[in-house]
Amino acid sequence: MFQYYDGGEKYGRHPSHSLGLPARDLARVAYCMVRGGRWKERQVVPKWFVDETGAPTHSVKGLEMRFKLNAESFSHAWELPARLTGENGRSGEGIPMDARNKPGSGGQTIAFVPSLDLVVTRQTGSSGEWQYEEFLRRACAIVLERAKP
Repeated sequence: MFQYYDGGEKYGRHPSHSLGLPARDLARVAYCMVRGGRWKERQVVPKWFVDETGAPTHSVKGLEMRFKLNAESFSHAWELPARLTGENGRSGEGIPMDARNKPGSGGQTIAFVPSLDLVVTRQTGSSGEWQYEEFLRRACAIVLERAKP
């Protein structure tokens, strides 16, 4: 699950922050989050934490330093894609404000949208430029289209 680094004689082998999960396991995490942190009858993620992931965790305005994206689109290691305004070609247009996602390397993504009771995951295993918001936007559009009377 976790990526390991061989740290040599001084540090030894140790896990990194990288986590690789199959799409089904990613979906389980998102399912728990979309249910307010509950798995069946157990509260496994504090509800306050799930609630806080729906808003920026800071008051920083402008672009953040690493990816040059709207700083207000980050919250507790989740991204708030609806807050993207076209930076680096990434736009949150058409994505509900309560959507959260976590894009990863190789096209991996995990997302949940409480207002749509929607969980979206993708595991590709390849590199390249991935349009994470477009993938989520299309999934949301399908749910919204099917909800019309």
